[in-house]
Amino acid sequence: MPPSATHGGKAFTLTVNGSKFVSGAIVEWNGTSHTATYVNSGQLTTKISASDIATAGTASVTVKNPARGGGVSNALTFTIN
Repeated sequence: MPPSATHGGKAFTLTVNGSKFVSGAIVEWNGTSHTATYVNSGQLTTKISASDIATAGTASVTVKNPARGGGVSNALTFTIN
């Protein structure tokens, strides 16, 4: 995951690295679900819109695996400069 983005910037693809991801997992950006593309059990990608980074501050990023063994990951902080 890149450490930051500039507020008011363009949409971008966010890569989330971790472990034990499964197909169907979603990325949550400040609690809002974003459809994720499953790359492998250690990597997901998702689109972050310009409106997601319109204001300076921070965003909390988590991954939610689907039910049956699912759960929510620890949160990481993404900085919006």
